[in-house]
Amino acid sequence: NLEVEGGHTFFVSDAGVLVHNKGGAAGGVGLAERATTAASRYPNQLQQALRMTPQQLEKSIGSFSGRIGQHQGFLSNPQSHVPNWSQLTPQHQQNLIHHWTNDISRLEAYRDIAETVLRGGL
Repeated sequence: NLEVEGGHTFFVSDAGVLVHNKGGAAGGVGLAERATTAASRYPNQLQQALRMTPQQLEKSIGSFSGRIGQHQGFLSNPQSHVPNWSQLTPQHQQNLIHHWTNDISRLEAYRDIAETVLRGGL
């Protein structure tokens, strides 16, 4: 997290991408801030999004959202995805939960990048 006094345009990542902090909801981290963090963490995803048309970005956003929902479903009902869930060791169950949680975080970052590029923010 960072707060910038004065100008709100700055370079991020090794790619030197110019971003503009448009601000977010009071008390929370806004899309611009999340996308800036995501672009630093996933510069290849940013480069891919920058080459997409608006239609491709919208399709990607929908795909990421669908996959996020799917993984959230795995977390809320693991048996729906792993029929023998109750037979797995607790460590194996925890590993799967960890994996699904990481997938959600990554997909949310990808979606934030695509949404911000679509809005002209990165």
